[in-house]
Amino acid sequence: MGARIEIEHISSGWAEIFKSEGMKAAVDAAGMRIAAEAGEHFEYTYGTDNQFTVAGFVSGDAEGNIQEATDKNLTKAVHA
Repeated sequence: MGARIEIEHISSGWAEIFKSEGMKAAVDAAGMRIAAEAGEHFEYTYGTDNQFTVAGFVSGDAEGNIQEATDKNLTKAVHA
C-alpha cells in the first residue's frame, strides 16, 4: 500500500534562500579561498548582476591567465 505525497514548488522560497545573507557569505568565503589559493595574480569579485542568486567570480590578471594556461593554478585552487 503506497502513500500519495504532493509537493508544491514555491519559487519565491528558493529565491529567498539563494539570495540570502547566508548564501552570500558561503559564496564569498569560497571565492576568497579559491583566489587566495590560486595566488597573488587572482582576485575574487562579488557578482552584482544576477536577479536569481548571489554570485562571485575569481579571475586572473595577465600573469594569472598565463599561470592558469601553463600550470592550472586556478583550476587546482577550485578542488571542489
